Amino acid sequence: MQGVPQGAPFMFTGPGEVTHCAIDGGRNRAEPVRARRGVLREGLRLRRARPFDPLNLKRIIPAKETSKGSPPPSSYSDPGVRFGPGIDPPMRLPARIFSLALALAALPLCAQTQGGARPPDALSEKPVRRPGSTPETVVLEPLRVTADLWAAPLARIPASVTVYDEAALRAGAVRHFGDLVDQIPNLTWTGGTSRPRYLQIRGIGENSQFEGETPDSAVRFLVDDLDFTGLGTIGGAFDVRQIEVLRGPQAGAFGANAAGGVVRLVTNAPTPYWTGQAEAIVGGDALLTGSFAVGGPLVAAKPEELMLRVAVQQGTSDGFRRNLTLNRHTNARDEFTARLRLTWNPNAFWRWEAAVLAADYANGYDEFALDNNGRSTFSDQPGSDTQQSLAASLRGTYRGWDGLRFTSVTSGARTRSRYAYDDDWTAASYMGFSDLHRLRWVVNEELRLDSEPGPVAGWISRWTLGAFFSGIDETTRYTNTDPGNIRGLKTAYHSTNPALFGQFGHDFSPRTRLVAGLRLERIDLDGTGTKTRFRTSSGTFDPVVVIRPSFRDTLAGGKIAVEHDVSEHELAFVSVTRGYKAGGINVDARIDPTADPLA
Repeated sequence: MQGVPQGAPFMFTGPGEVTHCAIDGGRNRAEPVRARRGVLREGLRLRRARPFDPLNLKRIIPAKETSKGSPPPSSYSDPGVRFGPGIDPPMRLPARIFSLALALAALPLCAQTQGGARPPDALSEKPVRRPGSTPETVVLEPLRVTADLWAAPLARIPASVTVYDEAALRAGAVRHFGDLVDQIPNLTWTGGTSRPRYLQIRGIGENSQFEGETPDSAVRFLVDDLDFTGLGTIGGAFDVRQIEVLRGPQAGAFGANAAGGVVRLVTNAPTPYWTGQAEAIVGGDALLTGSFAVGGPLVAAKPEELMLRVAVQQGTSDGFRRNLTLNRHTNARDEFTARLRLTWNPNAFWRWEAAVLAADYANGYDEFALDNNGRSTFSDQPGSDTQQSLAASLRGTYRGWDGLRFTSVTSGARTRSRYAYDDDWTAASYMGFSDLHRLRWVVNEELRLDSEPGPVAGWISRWTLGAFFSGIDETTRYTNTDPGNIRGLKTAYHSTNPALFGQFGHDFSPRTRLVAGLRLERIDLDGTGTKTRFRTSSGTFDPVVVIRPSFRDTLAGGKIAVEHDVSEHELAFVSVTRGYKAGGINVDARIDPTADPLA
């Protein structure tokens, strides 16, 4: 239903009444508590659900935006069972969703057996006391933006930023990053996929990747330290702590793939106390979703030494469309995501953080109709939009040197996808079907040295030096079938991007500072394209065409900014930022390089 988010947390209890019911999974017992608007209590709770409450969308200053809702004063992480709008009484949740919810019942036992009982405000943001505050005053830590080279509070980021925290995501019933795209200023996406995959910020970004097109992203898309640039399909929002969007070139931190900006999903990290959440959602268009997350210490005697968090989500729906030619739903969604995060603190100097993500999005793709009616399709060969990803990352931080911090971030991702569709979107025209299979490997490595807070020798107050390497290997196999031909196109693409970067800051005063950064990056691209054609009427092959393009370049970018803290919550800054976007290669062998000037 347009204008109503799928799976909005509604349960009908009477005329005009909408109530949300949840069971806390982090306590040893569930206690009934009185429902009171604006107050979250532990145990069994009832509260009025307010999807897209405008009070949860708050503009801080013109250059920054946040949708930080009122944070829960107690330790609550929104587990529960939810029921969506428009549910018929005979509908039942599948057994697998209930089995996910049952995992919540084991959490209190885990807390008892592991000895990791959480404090009363365990899931709240860390309280701090500011100078001059009374003993009763508790001030929450400010929302921090992590996608910049130097993580900082939202009010101290010299860039145009939008941040949605966990409370705002929950209040808006956001289940996928695609639910937010139309709400974020200057962020757009290209249609033609089951989920928003190709993003543009201020008009700069990737528009598509059909057959013969190589990865050409200008908007970096990250899930923690995992690089899914150009693969936004995977942006599920369950157990996500916050979503950050930085507009404008981010060359200093991310180089060629961030000429337009950066999108980062930050998931909930492991904690030294046991906590979790579980939910089941039923909604219109046959929406069924089951999710659970659990995390805590693995060593009872030393809860902060080894911690983990696991999050799993499975969701299905009929996809909002019905194919009248085939009389069935051909645009259905079947999406599975699992994440594992581990944190290990072996001693006072080292900290290791590992993450593994597995995703299987088996979605249909049959969205377009010639009359653009919005509900029905007429294709006789419906397509698909699938993505299977397996990714892992390892971040190590060493603090054993005086005044220095060393960080290593290693990540790798393997993604296999299929994109197919009916060429004419109807059964009343010509016959044709396009089918594109793609396999992509991405490997990233970053090494960096940062000065620790405190006095730094000379004029420099803070600095960072680092090296970066990225490698992408992608192969595609495309076929286009019609009654008289089977056309084929195979491509191979390989890129390596080594880079050096640095950034320093100088404090003119406690409230005024200068920040300057520079990045130097080498671009090496190689590819192969092979065109084939089989004529079914005569049973013959056309001559095979092969091309082998390549490209080399060295690019530089960076920024210089002067910042001034106007007040505790306001920042004035003047900055000049230079991003860059590398040239590309054409691996489409259907184009004659000797005749086409664009080749």
